[in-house]
Amino acid sequence: NTGGWLAFTGTDVTVTGQTRGQNRVQTVSFLNSYTKPGVITLKKVDAFTGTLMANVSFTVEKDGAPLALYRLADGSYTIEDDKGGELVSGITTDINGQVFLFLGTGTFTFRETVPNGYDDPGAITVVVDEDGTITQASAANDGGNRKFVTTNGATEFQVNNYSKTVPVTVHKNWTDGENREVVLQLYCNGQSMGVQNFSKTLNGGADNWTHTFTLTVPLYIDGQPAQYSLLETRIGDWLYSEEYSGDGYRYYDVSYSPAVYRDGAGHSTDDIANAQEIYLEVSNRRTTGQLIIRKTDENNRPLGGAEFYLYRGSVNNPGYVNVTKDADGHNVLEGPELVKRVTSDASGDTAFGSIPAGNYYLIEHAAPQFYQGTDAVYLVEVSGTESVMKRWQDDQWVAVGNTTIVNTRQVIPVTIDKTVDGNMGDRSKSFEFKVTSDLPMEAGTGYTLSVDKLTATFRLAHGQNITLNVRRGATLKITEDNAQGYTMTLTLDDNPVEGNSVTIPGDAVHTFVHVRNTKNLEVDTGVILDSLPYVLLLSTAGCGSLLLAGGRKRRKKQ
Repeated sequence: NTGGWLAFTGTDVTVTGQTRGQNRVQTVSFLNSYTKPGVITLKKVDAFTGTLMANVSFTVEKDGAPLALYRLADGSYTIEDDKGGELVSGITTDINGQVFLFLGTGTFTFRETVPNGYDDPGAITVVVDEDGTITQASAANDGGNRKFVTTNGATEFQVNNYSKTVPVTVHKNWTDGENREVVLQLYCNGQSMGVQNFSKTLNGGADNWTHTFTLTVPLYIDGQPAQYSLLETRIGDWLYSEEYSGDGYRYYDVSYSPAVYRDGAGHSTDDIANAQEIYLEVSNRRTTGQLIIRKTDENNRPLGGAEFYLYRGSVNNPGYVNVTKDADGHNVLEGPELVKRVTSDASGDTAFGSIPAGNYYLIEHAAPQFYQGTDAVYLVEVSGTESVMKRWQDDQWVAVGNTTIVNTRQVIPVTIDKTVDGNMGDRSKSFEFKVTSDLPMEAGTGYTLSVDKLTATFRLAHGQNITLNVRRGATLKITEDNAQGYTMTLTLDDNPVEGNSVTIPGDAVHTFVHVRNTKNLEVDTGVILDSLPYVLLLSTAGCGSLLLAGGRKRRKKQ
């Protein structure tokens, strides 16, 4: 009945849409139609969405009796029996939700086979005059703010389907008892239903984590059951973000339960068309992660006994915090909440166990005994998949390469003094010392350190001493470059030491190393000539020889 499409001569059409978080595809359709004179159009529309509904059936009566209608090849209906149409008992909307009818004049009654979940408009009365103009269109159940039948111009009437509406109840379930305030947004078929009427903040106070929206919602949309869901747009201070795939949160696991339809008694039902309530639930728990810090000394040996404190950090953009000291001189943070205290075990591991995801500050509260602690503050970002440690650098947090924190042994003074003994010992001589350590030493007065701080060089003569800054537990090897003919012996805090190496005690406060150099002259008889009798005899013999030689010279002159 169209005779072909007419060119569209109207203005440009602008379509604006918005979707959020549900990855929905929006479809915009444009429908052009042309009808010949005397044909009226029935349009079937979902009153909630304005969408035309296909495959909705009607019976047609005239003056109280069924009207004989014929369906033509082009899909339209007519009362004319000579057009080659098929006699039918009713009419059905096409894929575009429309029916084209040639009825002639009179008063007609349409009765709809109402789709599931929609309210019945009752008998629909349409009056068509001799010019083919609709002069009246109404439904028996029109009333209030719902009008089932409206007209669109002189030749078109629209039947609006109103879905049954029911209340929606939402419930929030914290499975780990964190009980942070949340904001829930109701969605229908993947589209937000608006913040003003269908968004709710729950905090577990008077609402007891449950809310029923004031406005009811349709059970069916466009002839199909409406799909209702929730989106948690905020948890505490964290906002939903599509940056985090899945549930939209980095630090929380969010689980949405399917919609439950309830009957009048509050029981679950599969009869959606007769449901009296829709119930939606979302469950949350904080994502947890593992944090293990490895503790070693400067030689990468495991170090037990280091005590660490973990503090809660701010949610967004945590800044730097300063370390202060408690009454015992140990590191603490003032302000942030202390969450855990853990001490490294003998293998050097500091295991904090399962930690709720979030930002934390980590400090070494106290180093193991005899070790130098660190005042560094670390930011630890714990999530369900990884834990990242960062240090403050150039006014920002910068990720560190690993989770190992090194302690160095404490530095103490080690005083080395020098004694020269023996009948041939030269107490005016300055001896060249080289002291090597297995742990780095620190700079001090009177000695020179190598670049790696493992070697100190200096000179000492008899009765002189020098103090090195040495780490507890270090082993020192002491050598002299210009002590040929001398025997060197060592004592550590008055205790004899074998060889030329000493190990500084781990609990020492100030250690003393005495270096004794001895050089004696010996004869072949094996008699040691440094005892007093032999020294006197040698001296006397020497003096006698000098006197005798002098007497001989005088007699020769005479």
